Amino acid sequence: MKRFLRHLLILLGLPKSLYLCLRTLPFKDALRVPIIVSPLTKFISTSGKIRLDNQNHFGTIRMGFDGSGLSYTKRIILHIEGNITFNGNCILGGGTEISVTKDAELSFGSDVKLMGECKVISTNKITIGNGCRISWNTQIMDTDFHDIFLDGQLLNQSRPVTIGNHVWICSGVKIYKGVEIANGCVVCADSSIRHTIIRNNCIFAGMPIRILRENIEWRP
Repeated sequence: MKRFLRHLLILLGLPKSLYLCLRTLPFKDALRVPIIVSPLTKFISTSGKIRLDNQNHFGTIRMGFDGSGLSYTKRIILHIEGNITFNGNCILGGGTEISVTKDAELSFGSDVKLMGECKVISTNKITIGNGCRISWNTQIMDTDFHDIFLDGQLLNQSRPVTIGNHVWICSGVKIYKGVEIANGCVVCADSSIRHTIIRNNCIFAGMPIRILRENIEWRP
């Protein structure tokens, strides 16, 4: 039944999928409809650009059809004023919100999956590496949104966020500006990450974060 509903949503979403492709991709690439979106998708802005590397066939990028529970029934929201790069296949679950402001960048590696109701907000630069799994209700942002000044100087400038390859971000995690997460790591549920994680293949948890295990491996 769920597979039937997914196929139905893909069919119903074709007008919006074609619209998004024509707005953000070169015309030749757009005709292949490499980005498919749910009919529930809401566009806040599509004035930015999307770049596809490595693959460019129907449904390489899938938005709004997957996720935990009934996430596929929830609206995905896209605010694209800057630049988004997909370096391979990518799945964004239902209820996900993507915001890339003017002159900002957002980059996804190959074989990346965001489950339902994730929020990714880029006003500077956010990079997500290959093979990452980002669970439901997570939040990644490179800004504090509101500026704070002292003697006329800005104290809280936005700073890039970099997530390495093969990183598992568990549910409810919040990742803030300036953070770098090393390859092969697991970030436990409900953690709040404000500092860089420089050790590969570790399990991290808490607020502030602490190492629970080292030299681990995980499989999707």
